[in-house]
Amino acid sequence: PVVATLDGAEIRESELEDWIRDDLYAEATEDKDPGALFEFRSQALDRMIDERVVAAEAESRGLDLAALQREVVGDVEVSDREVETFYEQNRERMGGASFAAVAPRIRAFLTQQTRGQEWRRFVSELRESASVEIAFEPPRADVTAQGPALGPADAPVTIVEFSDFNCPFCQRVT
Repeated sequence: PVVATLDGAEIRESELEDWIRDDLYAEATEDKDPGALFEFRSQALDRMIDERVVAAEAESRGLDLAALQREVVGDVEVSDREVETFYEQNRERMGGASFAAVAPRIRAFLTQQTRGQEWRRFVSELRESASVEIAFEPPRADVTAQGPALGPADAPVTIVEFSDFNCPFCQRVT
């Protein structure tokens, strides 16, 4: 859709999205420490892999994404007993509404929740059956051991302990 016109020239939503993509990325990653940036990228990588294994599965079945989702979770239903149990467990949060009044909303909520869980399980199974190798390494910090040390100098893991002798919890340790 057109979001603006400038001197008679249309500016489309897709143009706007392309234009701000770099700004959105910079905003999401700017001034982040290496660990937070790694976590951000790692989560994005997981989503990308999930998206690709699902796309490959849909293609192998000759379906689009929506049809694949209907095939996988479309028949997931919630029993009357599950709806009643949810109502009983959350009666206080229902604001005095009768079971009959809230049952359709509870059913819709539980169905959506169950379908989401089933979809995540399906994607997880696809991912496990795919040949996925993550080579993305977390940031490493070089730590120079100064002061008292235990263990070999070339140990694969270094643990550095900081303590403050004015701290009551640190004093308990000593």
